[in-house]
Amino acid sequence: CRHCCVEPSAPLRQQRRAAASARHTLRGAGHRESTRRKDALQLIGPDATERRLFELSNSGELSKCKYVHFATHGFIDADRPEMSGLVLARAPSDADYDGVLHMREVFELKVNADLVVLSACQTGLGKQMGGEGVVGLSTAFFFAGTPSVVMSLWKVDDLATALLMQRLYGKLSQGKPKAESLHEAKTWLRNLTRNELDNLIKADPNLTALSRGFGQTQKSPKGTENEPHPFAHPHYWAGFVLTGDPH
Repeated sequence: CRHCCVEPSAPLRQQRRAAASARHTLRGAGHRESTRRKDALQLIGPDATERRLFELSNSGELSKCKYVHFATHGFIDADRPEMSGLVLARAPSDADYDGVLHMREVFELKVNADLVVLSACQTGLGKQMGGEGVVGLSTAFFFAGTPSVVMSLWKVDDLATALLMQRLYGKLSQGKPKAESLHEAKTWLRNLTRNELDNLIKADPNLTALSRGFGQTQKSPKGTENEPHPFAHPHYWAGFVLTGDPH
């Protein structure tokens, strides 16, 4: 089975790190060599454009992916809900696309994935994306062909998100249902000890890089990075929800 990871917001100097993070996320799904073969699609940095996404959709390549993972900003337009969307990369020379995957455009995608993940929705253009906006996007992805969507209702620390996503895909690779996999991933993150976190960071250079910004997200609880259970606060895990088919 194939996987698609869309991560447009990585600055140029961080693209290698972003690509590596995507590889680790996909490895959690049981495909340790997936990024070396043609069974993984990575749209990282400037490659994560609307044009490229629709090319993959129209060619049928996107519909072959079991998981489609968006790590990008989202926003809600309360006056024109159909204009709410996900921020993608935009090529300066491409006048046909504005760099935003609007909700109305999601309906045009061909997505047959078992699961679509919106892992890093946060304040972007316009108003903050709250539950209403994210749920609207999930409905659009249902229409596009996926039965289930995992999303974050608020911006969560990058380290916490990476850990939870790796755990989620790991549970899915064991054949566990989606809702159970997400629940177990959230419980694991909540109970993770400081010593266990330190060991994970030491073993993974990508987590090491992400750990440098731990606790610095604007709305992150202060001082929790030094607690015995750094991610015990609901801010780090409660915002991740599953809509659609729980199995």
